[in-house]
Order: sequence, then structure tokens, then C-alpha cells
Amino acid sequence: MQSDRKTTTRSIDRGCTLHPTCTECTESKCRYDTFRGLPSLEKLKRNTEIFNEWKKGVSYEQLSRIFTLDISTVRKIVVKQLKLVVHPEPK
Repeated sequence: MQSDRKTTTRSIDRGCTLHPTCTECTESKCRYDTFRGLPSLEKLKRNTEIFNEWKKGVSYEQLSRIFTLDISTVRKIVVKQLKLVVHPEPK
């Protein structure tokens, strides 16, 4: 015999390592809904931060020391970010 009661699932909002709860999250994409999850979100935030610092005049050499990356990697990040500014990806 079937029950007329609706089944509801309750989950506890435990957030992730970026934010304590999902309702407090400011990210545009959830780490659990993003391909490769947290590493790609952290990389995206890092690359944005590198680009913003570069726009303020911080040199490639300084950025490579700050973020412990090779200078060529910093240059690639800046070039890619510049392309995104000129030709944004469709949403």
C-alpha cells in the first residue's frame, strides 16, 4: 500500500572549505558543481588575483615570487585574463 505522505529530504548546510555555509557563499559557481571542484575554483581565484595585482603595476617577477609560480606561468595567466576581458566567455 502506498503512502500519501510526501517524502522530503533535509540536508544540513555544511558549506565547504571556501565558506561555512552555502547561503553565505559568494562564488558564482559551486565547488561541487564545477568540473574538478575546489582546485579549479581556487585556481580561478588565484588567477583573478594575479591579474588584478598586475593591473595595479606589480611586475611579473614580483607576482612569481608572491604566488610561488614560474614567471612564464604568470605571463600566461595575465594573457589569458586579458583575452577574457576583451572576449568574455558566454555564460
